Amino acid sequence: MFPSNTVKLDEEFYIPQQPKRKAELKEVSRSDVKGLEAVATAYTWTGNRTATGTIPVEGITVAVDPKVIPLHSHLEIYLGDYCLGTNFKALDTGGVIKGNKIDIYFDNEDEAWEFGVKKVKVVVKASEYK
Repeated sequence: MFPSNTVKLDEEFYIPQQPKRKAELKEVSRSDVKGLEAVATAYTWTGNRTATGTIPVEGITVAVDPKVIPLHSHLEIYLGDYCLGTNFKALDTGGVIKGNKIDIYFDNEDEAWEFGVKKVKVVVKASEYK
């Protein structure tokens, strides 16, 4: 009925499994990327849906303060001269995510702990309002 690479979450929702991989950093040729300076932390599955009602997905879901970054915004995140990703979306909020703080979702708790706390630059590419 469903492809073998899916995980059943409940009676209605299935999500594709992502292959486990180490985060790959892509070097960018410029260090003058203009964006919001932020402190980034990482979180993992809590069993709850995000503030926007979605299931968090590694490489996409980021928790933000919606007073600073609007929910549903498309984001690029840079760590120095390295790009952490260009397909992130502001889909969640968090109790301690206030001001220039973001929380990046990881599937694996060990990877979330390994990420730790980092200073990053966040570029808001576009916002979608539903």
